[in-house]
Amino acid sequence: MFVKKAEDLDKYFNTELERLRTDHIDYYLFHMLSDPGTWEKLRGWNVEEWIASKKASGQIRQVGFSFHGSRESFLQLLDVYDWDFVQIQYNYSDENFQAGTAGLKAASAKGIPVMIMEPLLGGRLAVGLPEKAVKRFRDTGKDWSPAAWGLKWVWNHPEVTVVLSGMNEREQLDNNIAVADTAEAGMLSEEELRVFDDVREIFEDSYKIHCTGCHYCMPCPAGVNIPGCFSAYNTYHSISKSTGKLQYGMTTLLS
Repeated sequence: MFVKKAEDLDKYFNTELERLRTDHIDYYLFHMLSDPGTWEKLRGWNVEEWIASKKASGQIRQVGFSFHGSRESFLQLLDVYDWDFVQIQYNYSDENFQAGTAGLKAASAKGIPVMIMEPLLGGRLAVGLPEKAVKRFRDTGKDWSPAAWGLKWVWNHPEVTVVLSGMNEREQLDNNIAVADTAEAGMLSEEELRVFDDVREIFEDSYKIHCTGCHYCMPCPAGVNIPGCFSAYNTYHSISKSTGKLQYGMTTLLS
């Protein structure tokens, strides 16, 4: 956490306004709030009074937190403040990871809107699936890409408010918008949901290390490209040994 003392709250907030070239932020996140102890430290710096003053001035409209901790910590954090929204990692491979389904439902039950990050697990559920899993989707006869299948699974949950998916091409943007435009809670049939059970089993058999490539672990003090090594190891098991070895060799050369 960058904030080390009370004065840092304004320091970083003002820098954010300057970089965004705005005088207010509609949805302000306390990034990676991982446990109640961290919130208690912030409370010691009068963070609740700080939020109240920013809301009163209109500089912050809604406040929430993003989460990468345990389910138990997430459930506790829901009760430490009157949050306007929360952001969690969630996809068909992560039902029981971090906040998971239990966290999603608990937040919704409290009337807290839930924003979803990593709906495609850093792209792994879009372009990193084993061919056997891709074939299982294809055999349904549905003209949906693996990415569309993954996004539809998330949108199928009535507790989901917003789905945030990283994109680097205009085609990906158009496809994701098309999925969201036609999405609604409960749209998937029982038969389609059973397809996810098969794909999940295939994927998890090859996805040995649960890494989204967020690079929060970097830089490594020993100079190791940690996410690159994890990615190569998963490729070794999901695609082929030779491809994984080649990827690892390139990773070590570039790191």
